[in-house]
Amino acid sequence: MDNMERQKYRSRSSKVLISGLPLHVRFDNIEPLLLQYGNVQHCDKVNVRDANTQAVYITFETPEQAQ
Repeated sequence: MDNMERQKYRSRSSKVLISGLPLHVRFDNIEPLLLQYGNVQHCDKVNVRDANTQAVYITFETPEQAQ
């Protein structure tokens, strides 16, 4: 897959990965920050190797909001 194909794929995705979050951060803490970009449909916690941080996939309503 070349760079142009990757760019097209990214532009269609409505998911955003947020990593490096401290363990004490909850979705309720970051939701107000995310709402300025669009409607959040779902939040999925992702397994990470670093035991001191966490990561989440945020699914927005549209790919445009995820940009």
